[in-house]
Formats: sequence, C-alpha cells, structure tokens
Amino acid sequence: MWEGKRNSNQLQRHARELLDKPMDWFTTPTKGRFGYTEAVMADSGLIFQSGGLEVMGTGLIASGQALSEIVRESGEEMLMRILSSAKKVSRLDLAIDIHDAGRPMPQLEALVQRDEYVSFARNVQTMRSKTGITIYVGSRQSPRFLRIYDKGGESGTGLDHVRIELECKEDAANRARNAVLAYGIGTTAMSWISDFIRLDHPVWNDAMLGALDGVYEPSQRKITDTRHWLTHTIPKSIAKVMELEGTAEILTDIIDATYANIHQPLDN
Repeated sequence: MWEGKRNSNQLQRHARELLDKPMDWFTTPTKGRFGYTEAVMADSGLIFQSGGLEVMGTGLIASGQALSEIVRESGEEMLMRILSSAKKVSRLDLAIDIHDAGRPMPQLEALVQRDEYVSFARNVQTMRSKTGITIYVGSRQSPRFLRIYDKGGESGTGLDHVRIELECKEDAANRARNAVLAYGIGTTAMSWISDFIRLDHPVWNDAMLGALDGVYEPSQRKITDTRHWLTHTIPKSIAKVMELEGTAEILTDIIDATYANIHQPLDN
C-alpha cells in the first residue's frame, strides 16, 4: 500500500515511478478489488489499484507469476524496491519449489500421519484429491498458513513438482517483508518455513538447505544461507527439546553426530 489517493493517470505515473516502466506498460484497465474502484494491469498480471478510501492509498496485487516475470526482466533489485516502498503488506507468500525429486509427497504424507514431524501449529493434516496429496499446517484464519502439495497435479502438467508454500497475512506479512529485505528471499523462505514445520526426510532437508530464489537447486547452495538456518532456526527446536527433557544431553548427541559426518580434517 502506498500513501495518497490518485486517479487513473496519476496511478499509471506512480506505477512508472516505482517500476521504471513506460506508461503503456499497464495496458489493461481492470476492476478494482478489496475496496478499490480503479485499477490497471500489466501483461505480467501485476495490478495497481486506487480510488478507495483516502487511508487506503494505492494498492498492488502481484501473483507469484507476476513477480517472477519482474525478477526475470529487471532483476531481484526491482522486487526489493517494490517491497521496501510499500507502507503496508497485507499478504506475502513464501514458497520453495522442489523439482524432479522422485515424487516425495507419499513419503511426506506418511511422516505426518505417523506424527514424525516438529511443528508448533495445532493443526497438521493430510488430504488426498484428484490433483494429488496436500499437507495443511495451521489454520487459514491464522496469520500463517502452510501448504505442501503436488503442484504438478494441481496445474495439470503431471510434472514431478512439489511446492512448499507459506501464506503470511497482516503483521506476519510485514515481518516477512522485513526479513526478505534484510536476509534475502531464499534465506527467509528457509527460515520461516522451517520455523513452522520440519520433516525429517532427505528431500525436505535438501530443499531447506538448497532453496535459493524459491527453487530447489542443491548445486546453488550458499554457505551463508546454511549457516543462517543452522544458527537462527535449528536452535529453537533444540531449546524446546532441552526444556522438555530437562537436560542438555541432546547437545552432546548433535556434536557426536556432526563429527561422524565430517570426512576431512579440521583446522584447530
């Protein structure tokens, strides 16, 4: 949301100022949503809105596809400019896509059904439909709601494509925006999703550690992303176990397991 009430011409000028696009980039007038009366849409699907109450300012609706096109055309800096210029973010979705990983949804479903997961959400359930398996974490009415689902089945492509999608609303959306601006898209998606639920499965672990720009590509991992995840997210789970057990024994177990996985000498 941007401050100031604007008519259609002013709206297009504001859109141009923000996105550095020509006036005719927003080619399609469309119906305003969520209380706005005027809107213009770009070919990418990005929508700018105005004409609501004075306090509503100017609104922006950007689907994942629209944001992907903006990043593809203008780089991640443009996305950061949009996020940093907004006075308020009503909703922000963080997603990690997993491609060609051996169709892991049945295995992830089995982990949930056996209660082999870590989550502070009260409601974690699975559902099967014609489009595939979906795991729901949390409530749709809550500030955070997560879905793990067969994106290939939902889109009708039949591809081996799983999406982990965390929906953040209101205050959670603004905190997520601030995290993206501070740490980047990949690190924020990893941290926020891992903080909401963890599944002990190789595909899940690789996706969390290897997620950059919302895409599962282990070859592109950054050690800074991994370090941030290990030092900011994992300790919360360790602390919870220590509180429940009343002992720090798990720290010894973690250190022993870590050294068991080291395959080269370390500097003292």
